[in-house]
Amino acid sequence: MLAKQLSSRFPALKVSGRSIRRWYQQYQRPADLVNLISAKGGDQLRGASPEGWSYFQSIFLDERKPSVKTCWKRTRDQAKSQKWRWCSYEQCRRQLDERIPPQTQAF
Repeated sequence: MLAKQLSSRFPALKVSGRSIRRWYQQYQRPADLVNLISAKGGDQLRGASPEGWSYFQSIFLDERKPSVKTCWKRTRDQAKSQKWRWCSYEQCRRQLDERIPPQTQAF
């Protein structure tokens, strides 16, 4: 019912009825607003912990030159065991040159 009303009132919005029902269930009071924040692409609000990036860098700069994917997976596993925050693979790739300068990566 609510989904149909919203769809007719806002036809340009492309939101499924299923999403509207899920949002309606997740938001019961103002404190629940954080439940509506999208987590697609990983946790973009907090990001990865410094410990995670330090660990990633230590294995990424190894002379055996492991791939970004391999380093990301190893860091993800270490982050779980150490209870660090870690980012998605896509975020890691986007931030790589900012976190580890290309000149450093070349060595």
